[in-house]
Formats: sequence, structure tokens, C-alpha cells
Amino acid sequence: MIVNILALYLFLLASSISYWLIFSSNWIWSIAVIMCFAGSAGLFKRKSWGQYLWYLIAFIASTGWVAMVTYTLSNADNNVFQHWDQLMIALIPGLVWIFSWVAGSYVVTVQFRKLRSIDRP
Repeated sequence: MIVNILALYLFLLASSISYWLIFSSNWIWSIAVIMCFAGSAGLFKRKSWGQYLWYLIAFIASTGWVAMVTYTLSNADNNVFQHWDQLMIALIPGLVWIFSWVAGSYVVTVQFRKLRSIDRP
């Protein structure tokens, strides 16, 4: 059941990226859309490759967010660091994003281990 929710999560992510993709001219994001739709289908059908696509998408999303925050903070003026409270509040949505990928990876791992143990006599 929870894996179906994660498949829906990937489907909604792919849908939102494809909506943005239609109105922009940056077609390189179509790779992300294809990966998310394929990962969603793989998780929904309980295919092992769906599990690995989830891990790949989670890794790319998490490291991308960390790289973006690092780049932004390295190029920021000193005024940003004077308001640590506002900076921490601004980072909360991204930390929730990271937590959702990590928690989802844990759930996917547990569910696919259960499926493997059922398949083996």
C-alpha cells in the first residue's frame, strides 16, 4: 500500500515536471520525466528495476538540492548569514524533501525485501 503511495508521488512529480517542461524550452528535463514515469510504473507493478529507479531518482534529487543550497550559500553576501533564523526556516521545505526521499527509500527497501523473501522457498 505504501509503495503505491510512493508510486503516486513519483507520478505526480513527473506530471508537475512535464507541465513545467511544456512551457519552457529546456527539454533536457524530459529525461527526469521519463525516469519518474518509469519509476512510478515499476513501483506500482513491484518490479525490481522500479526499486532501483527510485534509489537513483532519490539520489539525484537529494544531491541536487544539497548542491544547489551549497552553491547559493557560497555565492551569498554576508547579510544572509546575519539572519540565521530566517535561513533555517527557509531550509525546512528542502529538509522535508530530503526526508521524504530517505524515508521512501527505507520503505521501498523493506517492501522489496519482503517480496524477495516470499518468492524464495
